[in-house]
Amino acid sequence: MNQLSAKVQLADIVASSSCFPIGFEPLVFPDDYIREQKDPHYKALKRLPDFCHGVGVIDGGIVDNQGIGSMVNISNSRQRQKPLDLIIVNDVGSSDMQPWQTESTKDTTKMSIKEKMKSLLRYVRVHWLYCCVLLVGILIMLINSLELIKGREWASLYIVGGIFTGIGLSFTLIGAILGHVKNDVIRKLKSVFRKNVLESLLDEVRSFQRLDIDLVKRMIIERATSGAKMINNVFLKQIRYLNYELLYSSDSLKNRRISSVIGELNGEKKK
Repeated sequence: MNQLSAKVQLADIVASSSCFPIGFEPLVFPDDYIREQKDPHYKALKRLPDFCHGVGVIDGGIVDNQGIGSMVNISNSRQRQKPLDLIIVNDVGSSDMQPWQTESTKDTTKMSIKEKMKSLLRYVRVHWLYCCVLLVGILIMLINSLELIKGREWASLYIVGGIFTGIGLSFTLIGAILGHVKNDVIRKLKSVFRKNVLESLLDEVRSFQRLDIDLVKRMIIERATSGAKMINNVFLKQIRYLNYELLYSSDSLKNRRISSVIGELNGEKKK
């Protein structure tokens, strides 16, 4: 490990801090950090059980945004001959938090989930519109081949007819295949529903089908926004407070800690 540490690029270390969950995939150590993978030290590390499949490295900001906990642990580590001389914490973040607000979208469609699903699934079959497009394309090419327009064939009409025929045939075939799949899936879902839902609960469960689609949309949005508010504000601020308490409640770090706390960076001069 020590032989490989000097070969890890600083840019890759910084990039690791950008791999926040959901936004970016983790970097894998040592695979994404060591370019010379024929190096004997790299091969030896990959043979170890803990590193043979790689170790995912992601941004730890959601747990320790300023790295305070890590620095305190390093300073108190028994492997160090002496603790850190000084810990400087630079923090840009306001303690204020905007309250969560409900979704302002008004219910307009008054269409239930069941009705919405039916309106979408009605095209997943051999629809009459697909057959009409197919027939129009065939009719155009037939009329053109019989030279019924000014007594001659028109190359442009063959192209137009071919396009209509191709589109109509494609949608008809796709509709037939997807229609069969749709019916099979619906049949299986109904079977699973009947086997797993108690008869006494059938009416309550089926009542969800009558929910307005806009109400469902609002429910989803409000759950997502309230969850994001909890994670990005409440949870992160609470973790930050706990880490500061860890830093300033330790007598061993007295006179060896400095904080530079800025509420907001917006380019404006503060009086």
